[in-house]
Amino acid sequence: MNFFKSLFIIIATSIKIFCNFGSMNLKAEIKTEIAEKLTNNFNICNVILFGSYAYGKPNTDSDIDLLVILNDNEAINNYSDRIKKRVMISKSLINIIKKTPVDILVHTSKEWKKLLDSGSFFYQDIRDKGVSII
Repeated sequence: MNFFKSLFIIIATSIKIFCNFGSMNLKAEIKTEIAEKLTNNFNICNVILFGSYAYGKPNTDSDIDLLVILNDNEAINNYSDRIKKRVMISKSLINIIKKTPVDILVHTSKEWKKLLDSGSFFYQDIRDKGVSII
């Protein structure tokens, strides 16, 4: 192996390590900010980060995917209630949303259990691969 090829491999490896380290810090910062904002303002059982930010592969086009699980006493009786909760949660995360798009799913803990019991691969994947923030 010639000198330049070795040098290229060393530089490429260093850049990859640096980029991964940077995204891990970003992920930790995002998790902390989301946890603080949501636990202070809502009656929440859990928040699960899923998608590329949770799986360690975000890119410049990635959004932040969140599943917010509310306590059962947070009534969601219809679609309008769900949208109102989602808007309120979005407003509390406005500083994050200004930097990175955020996609938020909102369910009560009873709904979450039903979705898992129904065999939904989407929600089972969130449960199995997602990162619990709270």
